[in-house]
Amino acid sequence: MLHYSTIDVDRPQWLGGGQWMLRDLRDITIVFGRNGSGKSIMLRSLAETRRYPVTHYASPERGGDISYQQGLSEQELNPESRGLNRRGRNFVPQYRSEAVSRIGTLMTKLGHAAGRGNLGAHHVQHTFDSMETAIRELLPGFVFRIKDAPPFFEMERVDSVTGDLTVANPTELSSGESEMLTLALDLLTVCQIWEIEQHPQRLLLLDEPDPHLHPELQVRFARFLADIARRFNLQLIIATHSTTLVAAIGHLEDVPVSVIYVNNANSEQRARPTGATMRRLSALLGGHALIGPLFAAPLLLVEGDDDYAVWSHVPRHPGYRDLLSVVPAGGDEIYEHQRVLEEIFGALREEEARPAGYALLDGDKALPTNAADLHVKYVKMDCHEIENLYLTDQVLGQFSLTWSEASERIKSRADDFGEKADALRLLAETQDRRGADIKGLMIPLVQILDEKEVPWTVRLGKVLGQSRPTGELADFLGPEVLEALWPPPR
Repeated sequence: MLHYSTIDVDRPQWLGGGQWMLRDLRDITIVFGRNGSGKSIMLRSLAETRRYPVTHYASPERGGDISYQQGLSEQELNPESRGLNRRGRNFVPQYRSEAVSRIGTLMTKLGHAAGRGNLGAHHVQHTFDSMETAIRELLPGFVFRIKDAPPFFEMERVDSVTGDLTVANPTELSSGESEMLTLALDLLTVCQIWEIEQHPQRLLLLDEPDPHLHPELQVRFARFLADIARRFNLQLIIATHSTTLVAAIGHLEDVPVSVIYVNNANSEQRARPTGATMRRLSALLGGHALIGPLFAAPLLLVEGDDDYAVWSHVPRHPGYRDLLSVVPAGGDEIYEHQRVLEEIFGALREEEARPAGYALLDGDKALPTNAADLHVKYVKMDCHEIENLYLTDQVLGQFSLTWSEASERIKSRADDFGEKADALRLLAETQDRRGADIKGLMIPLVQILDEKEVPWTVRLGKVLGQSRPTGELADFLGPEVLEALWPPPR
């Protein structure tokens, strides 16, 4: 549930001073940026302000042991001792103990509410049953049970082969399991307490909840967040630089989600809703494609399936020194894909000499005016489109043909292809192989020119992957594309 569409939060002097003005927030808003961009500071500053009183800040990283401590439970029951100064840093040494100890706090509050007649015994039992179910769905390898006496819980591990249960000691959990268990307990107990106290506006702030979580667990965690947001009428703001978590949350269909790409050059940080383009790109970025650009293998955004088929073949050949992470976009969608990628990379990396990726345009496409392309740079071929490369001397040489011999062969076979005959004869007579529109002629051209009838995309990918293009092939590609995709040795 959206409680605040706009939030103003103090910004420290070393990040520009004044305020961050967060705009266009949604039920779940992701604050996305590289280390040092101010994500955590933004959330901590928001947690410390008194303008949004029903706020809980969760920072599970390196949060101590999973153990019950009575003193922490007593602090939870005393509003004066729950000072925000304990949360004013992203290292909370007793975070995991706080999460476990709050079970006792919740039991006390439920007992008080039941004693006043506000809750029935059935509701009390349902509260703990629902928490156990939520944790089991999040961590299916464990059975978690809440007990009515300290330490208020017990755990059993599920054997993945037999399904048998064995007692699980919290000290034996992995970093990711410990983090996920205590984070879930933290959020569930706080939400249940807010529910008892009937607070109308509820804001959860999660500071980088993902460092120890493998991708599958991040996806389950995204589903968990959607469930508690809907169940407890929450608004969430999540700081992260995990593309997997961004992808998982961005694919939620039943909760409105937006992303702030942190840019401290601006005091206004406007969130963008996760639409179809974001979901499509984030599916790639969350899995693997972003890894290449961050470690010097450029992302290549291309205009369609044929371009994708060609360029994904290029790095498979030993003559191509670099790697490519190829992402297809249909037609004019390439402009929108580039814009979204530019924002994503702008939040993740400094401006560097070499871009993180390239948006490769056909020669018949217009370069956009005033478009930012510091991280995903536009480059444009000097031929009509990628199909024209098939008619270069270097590709025709694979068939032991010159263009003169190829054009004669095209003319002699044109009538075999019915309604395409006139277009083939016109092509055979052209003096402009670079600018001709041949997209609809590729099937007959392969049958006419290539005795083995290898798909043209495979043939072209092989030629491009043999070595840095020269001659006519280089001319058709153009110097801008050559510099981008065949850079000189570093």
